[in-house]
Amino acid sequence: MICKILTPETSNIYNDVRVVSLPGTNGRFEVLPNHAELFQILIKGQIVVEKADGIRETKEISEGTCHFIGNTLTVIL
Repeated sequence: MICKILTPETSNIYNDVRVVSLPGTNGRFEVLPNHAELFQILIKGQIVVEKADGIRETKEISEGTCHFIGNTLTVIL
């Protein structure tokens, strides 16, 4: 799975992602490879990206949106 985290200042693209944990309006949720298509509003919290090699990266956010289509998760902050 590919994860793109986009802000007005930067673009971070992660390849070979195992799972992404995000803060949604209904609580935290995870997106795994081959997940059903989705669109979700994000709230203040932390995004955790875990790559296939086990390395985790975190990012604090204030709000945003995400959508998952075609095994690509796009997060817009």
